[in-house]
Amino acid sequence: MKRGHACAGGCGCRIRYQVLSCVGCLSRLPPGLRGRLATALRGGRDEHAQAVEAACQWWAANPPAPAAG
Repeated sequence: MKRGHACAGGCGCRIRYQVLSCVGCLSRLPPGLRGRLATALRGGRDEHAQAVEAACQWWAANPPAPAAG
């Protein structure tokens, strides 16, 4: 079994435990929300938790498009 966890962005890929999402799902976030996540990494624990929660809510409301194939 691969180590890691499912991408929080909902694409289904497996990623390292240390990251929230894959690059593709991170790029789907609106720029303001991506910036909020980046800023929160340098801020406090509460700021980071709030930014992660906001990103997860956005991903839940905006699932990735099905893969072509």
